[in-house]
Amino acid sequence: MENNSLDTIAPMLDLAKLIGGASAVGFSHLDGDGKISCSLGSLIRREDQKTLGNLVAQTLSSSNSLDIIFCLKKVGLEPLVLDADHKAISGHVGCPIKTREGVALGVLHLFYAQTFQLTAEQEKALLTVASQISTTLEAQESEKKLQLVQEELAMQKKVNRNIVMNSKLSLWTCNLKKQVLYFDPKWAQLLGYSETELQPLTMEKWESMIHAGDLEGLKDNWKDYLKGHIDHYEVAYRIKHKDGSWKWFLVASNTLIRDKEGIVVEMVGTIEDITQQKQDYTKLEEAMQRLTYLSKATSDAIWDLDLVKETLHWNDIFFETYGHKPDEYAKAGLTLWAENIHPEDRVRVEASFEKSLEEDHETWEEEYRFKKADGNFVIVNDKAFIIRNANGKAVRMVGAICDITERNNYVLKAKIANKRFQRIADLTKEVIYDWDIINEDVYWGSGYEKHFGHQLPKRKVTLQTRINHMHPEDVQRVLGLLKDLLRNPDENYFEAKYRYLKGDGTYIDIHEKASILRNDHGGPFRMVGSMRDVSEENRYLEKLRDSEKKYNDLFHLSPQPSWVYDLETLKFLDVNSAAVDCYGYSREEFMELTLSDIRPEGEITPLMKEIADVRTNARRVFNGAFKHRKKNGEVFDVRIHSNPITFKERVCRQVVAFDISGLTKHIETIESQNIKFNKIAWMQSHVLRAPLVRMMGLTNLLLDPEENNEGDQEFLLKEIRNASNEIDQITRDIAQITNDLKTNQLYQDE
Repeated sequence: MENNSLDTIAPMLDLAKLIGGASAVGFSHLDGDGKISCSLGSLIRREDQKTLGNLVAQTLSSSNSLDIIFCLKKVGLEPLVLDADHKAISGHVGCPIKTREGVALGVLHLFYAQTFQLTAEQEKALLTVASQISTTLEAQESEKKLQLVQEELAMQKKVNRNIVMNSKLSLWTCNLKKQVLYFDPKWAQLLGYSETELQPLTMEKWESMIHAGDLEGLKDNWKDYLKGHIDHYEVAYRIKHKDGSWKWFLVASNTLIRDKEGIVVEMVGTIEDITQQKQDYTKLEEAMQRLTYLSKATSDAIWDLDLVKETLHWNDIFFETYGHKPDEYAKAGLTLWAENIHPEDRVRVEASFEKSLEEDHETWEEEYRFKKADGNFVIVNDKAFIIRNANGKAVRMVGAICDITERNNYVLKAKIANKRFQRIADLTKEVIYDWDIINEDVYWGSGYEKHFGHQLPKRKVTLQTRINHMHPEDVQRVLGLLKDLLRNPDENYFEAKYRYLKGDGTYIDIHEKASILRNDHGGPFRMVGSMRDVSEENRYLEKLRDSEKKYNDLFHLSPQPSWVYDLETLKFLDVNSAAVDCYGYSREEFMELTLSDIRPEGEITPLMKEIADVRTNARRVFNGAFKHRKKNGEVFDVRIHSNPITFKERVCRQVVAFDISGLTKHIETIESQNIKFNKIAWMQSHVLRAPLVRMMGLTNLLLDPEENNEGDQEFLLKEIRNASNEIDQITRDIAQITNDLKTNQLYQDE
């Protein structure tokens, strides 16, 4: 039992313990063979586990809903001991947990240290808990089985899909009610389309793609099959490729799906690309028609074997090349030919020859050593067409013998070169290829399967193999580049970028480079190149372009003057429009300046000190206030923010400057006003108070009758007048200072 199952029923076990008033509770789970695979009774001592097993067996074999043992000794069992607190267990209640079909899932245990007695209500409640546990476990088992079935179905589906993808066949389904055809992605790729371009494919669109000469016969065959006139539906027809060419397919079906009323609602079948077979058959017919003319023009030895009359005829080239006399072969025929085959090759060649005649072969081909009239052996390639009658019996063979001794020497050298080529291909991350342009054959390095996930076909690999996997939107462009290059005898280097389909259905970015080998007349005969997956590089470049765009937007659109300078040379590397407007230099002029050129003479020393500190700690972020100089010579106050940045692969600093000249003047004005306010306060608290106090004292003397006489009165009045004049002057001075403050404030506001 899994831990999540135990966690699920744990609360129910606690409830059972509470209902039964037990000292401890446990659960023993049974596997498919009836053995205890997991138990919550592990709180029992190890030496008592056997007793626990006996309790499980007794509970499951009991005919009662609850197997109640008030005293273990009475049934011949020794008391159990709990591991946790060494408490002895003398009583046990076991409740079997079973499915609705009666299959045992386990046993619910209630352990008692003292004498106990269950009431009818307790027994009923315990049975209810047991039922809940059973339902929970059964549901989990069912869910687990369902998951296993789903996993099996998914695996089988994957296997079936792999079988289809790795075979020559494609699957198709026709919904006759909706008049819609569904094909697997491989068929769409064979026609140069992606799956989304063709799915779903209506019958009308499908018929529009079929060659007009094949459509009527296909429809007739289709109708006969649906009506039951024929048991098996099979027909060959041509369908238009996305590039406008025609491809041959063999479609077959022997499966019809009917509804409840017996009406056919769906057809299921297979479709196979037979374009190559059709082309081979056409070539064979053309070859037979031209055989007579070719035998006169070719340098190969042509032979014609009449199997009915048992006569063998050779052209003149055979006798000229191999030195034998026509009279000898006219009499001995096939026997003399066999006798001149090297003894080590003769049995193999004769067996192959006879087998091709017996087994419905259309062609025969062998390589062997053949003795010339002078006794020397040469290596020859012998090919022949087998012509059969209506019953399939071979009646004639027409063939050609070609001396390939020199070619074999070349092939041997080529094999050595190919081994070296393969070693290079295995060591590089690029996919290497060698295209034989004359014979239309492409040799791929092992990287083709490793990096692209495609299995190379066993038949001859052509340029079309690559085109089939190239993104449809890139095919015409790349082929156009290649064709123009091949036509130009002065061009020997090919380079292109395009998207390529991998085996997992995803497209990657390819960068292809190749060299073209030409003959003395400039004609291309070979092309050797490599294909490299640059998807990651392209994604990195795209991110880099996005990053540079964000930098340019933030930098050049900022309303604050900003620039980037080289930490070593102090030259400006980039400035924004705000800096150009603020300092008066053009962008080109800025690029000729250094940081020293925008500083007053007195600021150069602090600048170099700060630069030296930054160079020792390149990651330092700096803030500070300085004086800068504009192009017109005006000096103004700025606060700069400087931080490290990598710009064009160089260690640089980016600076943002804030013009604080207005703020500095404002602070100076406030400080000047504060001085005047302090002066007013001083005049009010000290200068003005002195004459005011004197006036108050003189007034008191003037009003005092004892001190008031005519001579003093006049003196006092004069002094009071003087004090009043002094107060008046001080008041005027304060008013003047206040007026100056107001004037300065109005000037600042403007």
